[in-house]
Amino acid sequence: MTVKQDNKFLGFLSIEESQEDNLYIGCLLITDLHGVPQEFRCTHPVKPTSMQKPLYGKSLVPHIGIELCGVPLLSAVEHKISCLFVNSDYLTELRHHTDIPLLFVKRSGETLETKQDGEHKKEKRKIESNTGKFQPISTLANEQYKDDYEKIMDILGDSLNNLDIIEPFNRIEKTVEVLTTQDDRFK
Repeated sequence: MTVKQDNKFLGFLSIEESQEDNLYIGCLLITDLHGVPQEFRCTHPVKPTSMQKPLYGKSLVPHIGIELCGVPLLSAVEHKISCLFVNSDYLTELRHHTDIPLLFVKRSGETLETKQDGEHKKEKRKIESNTGKFQPISTLANEQYKDDYEKIMDILGDSLNNLDIIEPFNRIEKTVEVLTTQDDRFK
């Protein structure tokens, strides 16, 4: 049975960080294959205490991004996501909490800062638009889930013809800017 293209949805998960306020806001934008928003969710700001910072050390941001933001956002969505894109390397660990194929994406040519934790290797691949309409992207997935590429390559190809895969992350960032300036709950 073939799923109609109209029923495929792309998820874009980002953890927006405010250095000056030490706040983290998890955001999930779900679009159709043309980039039209279908659903948007975000967490309330997470502000680590001065005690949590030294206690968690380097694991603080991944803990916030995965356990406090990513998992709750994915469990709250109404649309069935076909593929999930993240813009931070550490968020690839979210794949252990979901059945949704997940890729870390950056524009080709940008530096991919990968952090090897020794336990999970990352596999990098470059994917280009068939039409050349959009700049190629570099992707990373956990070695344990390298079959995610095969699962979503069909969707990725179609998406790259209709949508700049990186652009929705810019929309998320701008939306958070609006939220943090206009809504007191996000300050």
